[in-house]
Amino acid sequence: GDRVLIKNCMMQLFDYLKNFQSLSIEELLTYVHKWEASFVYLEHCSSIRAIANAFDWLYLTYLSHLNGDSIFEMLKLEAPTRNHTRVYGSNIYWKETKDAFEKQIDNFPFEKTRIVKAHLGRKGFIDELEYYNLLATNEKITHFMIDYNCGYTLDEFRSLCSSLRTNKEIMLKLLWLEEPTHPDYSTEWSNCFPEADMAAGENHHGLMQQQNLINNGIRWIMPDLGRTLSIFDFPKLYKFSLNTSSNISFHSYSSGYLAYISLLLSISMPIDRTYYEHDFSSNAFLDNVIKDAITIRDGQATIDSSLLHELKLEEDPTWTIEIYSY
Repeated sequence: GDRVLIKNCMMQLFDYLKNFQSLSIEELLTYVHKWEASFVYLEHCSSIRAIANAFDWLYLTYLSHLNGDSIFEMLKLEAPTRNHTRVYGSNIYWKETKDAFEKQIDNFPFEKTRIVKAHLGRKGFIDELEYYNLLATNEKITHFMIDYNCGYTLDEFRSLCSSLRTNKEIMLKLLWLEEPTHPDYSTEWSNCFPEADMAAGENHHGLMQQQNLINNGIRWIMPDLGRTLSIFDFPKLYKFSLNTSSNISFHSYSSGYLAYISLLLSISMPIDRTYYEHDFSSNAFLDNVIKDAITIRDGQATIDSSLLHELKLEEDPTWTIEIYSY
């Protein structure tokens, strides 16, 4: 989606960095963040943050390798006492017809997890209630979440809530509702529907916006370490959440790199205060880098750092390499 924009922004960053000579990695990171701070347009936010986050991870990896410290020591987080956490599948998407939507559910790998997230909000809520019922009545699904991707107005969401709260089957399995309206209205979400938990974070940029979600009573905070929250700010967000009822479940979508990092950090949190999101669709990064380092079965995602694989681009026909010269 943002690939072209990210590529153009990266070219701008290279032009900016050409003005400096013999930068140390610490100086490089400083100038990357100065470049990031120079952007004021909202449409750049996700893409600029994604590039800066990549350099944050590069710096953290460099220091970890240099000092021999784990990522948990580097971020001053408690070392995990387990190697797994709860997992849900997030690859149930809106379809034009009820039958096509149901076919997705039938093909879902329920041996991996019986908790699923469906992406809806494309049609009027009355038209989509039958989709909810398919989730609620499926015996293989124990719980589900709905991600609206900011698809409704506040008035539409209020009407939706009135319909949902009277449906016992749906309410019994519903874990949370995610981003039902534009993020600016998150202050109203919990008031509209106190009967269910709310989730948000992938479209809230920086530590302050994530903390505001907690202050607004959002139960599940979903930062995206690839495009919305710096890895160095995560410990601050986590500590801020500990004295509240808010929990953290990272938004990782289908990126293999983010999937691994999200699970790695999830195992450092109490298991009842986090979920790991996994997209079971094919992904070259996930398939070739992560491979057996993440195993998922019976509602549990397990991580094994000793099984990470190096990516060999020359042997992988699914990857292409574009070379830019300056």
